[in-house]
Amino acid sequence: MIKKITWLIIIRILLVSSFLSIGAFIFKIDRSFFYFIIALVYLLSIIYLFWLIKKRFLKALLITQLIIDCILESILVLYTGSVFSIFTTFYLVSILYASVAGSSLFGMITTALTSLFYLGQLGIWFYNLVPFIGVKPRTHDISLVIYTANFHIVTFLLVGILAAFLSRRIYQMEEKIKEKERTSLMGELAAQIAHEIRNPLATISGSIELLEEGLRDKIDAQDKNLMKAIVTESERVSGIFEQFLDFSKLDSFSYTNISVRELLEEITVLLKNSTAGQNIIIKKEFEDLDYVFEGDRNRIKEVFWNIIHNALQAMPQGGSLTIKTYKKDNDVCVEFSDSGIGIDKRDRKHLFVPFKSTKREGVGLGLVIANKIIEKHGGKISVNSEKNKGSTFIVSVPKVREI
Repeated sequence: MIKKITWLIIIRILLVSSFLSIGAFIFKIDRSFFYFIIALVYLLSIIYLFWLIKKRFLKALLITQLIIDCILESILVLYTGSVFSIFTTFYLVSILYASVAGSSLFGMITTALTSLFYLGQLGIWFYNLVPFIGVKPRTHDISLVIYTANFHIVTFLLVGILAAFLSRRIYQMEEKIKEKERTSLMGELAAQIAHEIRNPLATISGSIELLEEGLRDKIDAQDKNLMKAIVTESERVSGIFEQFLDFSKLDSFSYTNISVRELLEEITVLLKNSTAGQNIIIKKEFEDLDYVFEGDRNRIKEVFWNIIHNALQAMPQGGSLTIKTYKKDNDVCVEFSDSGIGIDKRDRKHLFVPFKSTKREGVGLGLVIANKIIEKHGGKISVNSEKNKGSTFIVSVPKVREI
């Protein structure tokens, strides 16, 4: 935001210096008014810069600038022709910059503010509230004045809506760039340290197991628990670095035709025979038609297992897991619905952000890796969840054919 506010100050100085200096010679009115506005903008810019240097309350600084800009723009418009002033365009600059430097909400608020200030110009003209000491309006034809005012206000609204849309798109692009930078950094980090740390961890774990076996009759239960804890934590840390390695190898895929039904049947059989799935009711709602798509079978299986594993962790006391397949447009969708504890709205925003795990012992890479795998296959993962009402993860990928 510091860079954006700095640019706002620079752009304001350039616009005011150039246009008002020229306006001082074009308009046949007292030039001291234009020079006063220029001097005031320079003084305010110095104050803004000192505020910016402190790097505190930056949003308040942005809001302050936009409000003062609207006031100064209104004074300038009133002095140079009111509703018909050519400086009405300055309102559009404020709207655009509020959206880009702040947010789409900032942009829409500024749009409403500038529209109100401009309507104030209409009220001043209509009721003759302020004597026009500058350039007087060119006409007293009320229909022309109202038409001009409506034209400008509609322009403000259209520019505000467009700017809000562009601001949202820019924000999304910035988030994607940041995410790619984090992904790239994590890939490099994983490649550099995972191999160096995994081998010593394996040595530590193996040595402790051998030591425990050799001293089985000579150590008490407390020492045995300590050794077991060392082995468990070593395996957990090793598993974390396994995730790091997976994260760094997301560009390595081996594509083949995948039968959705066949893969899910294989997974559900393994799940039923595992201890983790013993207190879980598995419901299969597969369509009669099978769907085939092109992808890396092991990677897709990893995605499904990851989602199922999260579902099981969300149902520590047992529950039901429903797996459904269906076609939506040109995509094949696999839906996993559990009856677990659910995910609150705040945590849902961070599900696919690295290192933003909602679990105490989680690393925050499982769903990130799963999402990246599906994106590489041209699909997406969407989530519907409410706290204490379960979660639904929907994996959709482009299908190849139906069987």
